[in-house]
Amino acid sequence: VCWMPCRRSGLSMVVMAGVIVRVVVAVVPTLTGPVRLRVPPGTSSGQLLRLRGRGLERQGRGGDQIVEVRLVVPDACSEAETALYRRLAELLEE
Repeated sequence: VCWMPCRRSGLSMVVMAGVIVRVVVAVVPTLTGPVRLRVPPGTSSGQLLRLRGRGLERQGRGGDQIVEVRLVVPDACSEAETALYRRLAELLEE
């Protein structure tokens, strides 16, 4: 039974984690409790990150937890954040 939104892949557990664009560390649920996961630069929505040894165990073999990253755009931004996003858009157009 999975007590969190996840799916099983062999001994590995796959869980989706919403990550706000400006956050580089996400707290994700695991079978043994929440852990901090560093999201590497350049990570895209839908990319899979691995937490070794955090999956299921069977007959002495342990699985991993796979975290499917979902980038989340915040509903509301401060004026400073909005200005930064606009500046980023300008830089990407250059």
